[in-house]
Amino acid sequence: MFELKDLQLPKYKSTKTVEALRIEKIAVLNPPRRHFNAYNETIVGAIITPTDKRYPPFHVSPDYLFKHEPQPGGYWLRYKDGYLSYCPAPQFEAGNERIEPK
Repeated sequence: MFELKDLQLPKYKSTKTVEALRIEKIAVLNPPRRHFNAYNETIVGAIITPTDKRYPPFHVSPDYLFKHEPQPGGYWLRYKDGYLSYCPAPQFEAGNERIEPK
């Protein structure tokens, strides 16, 4: 599977600059699956499909699902330090303005 770290993702600015993708759908894998790449092995809990078709579907861990409970229509977030999060669309769109790429 293609890795999102290889792409320049949309950036938004609030008090911090964050990369974000709006979620179109989430395919939960039951049971979770192991994914191997050149760097490590990860446990995949779901595959998220972004609404912006320039970006491919990507996997998230079971821990991400449990901690953030992402929903279609909301935003998957990646902060500069690599921390991953989720924000519902109304809150994200009220406090963030897209700065690149448009």
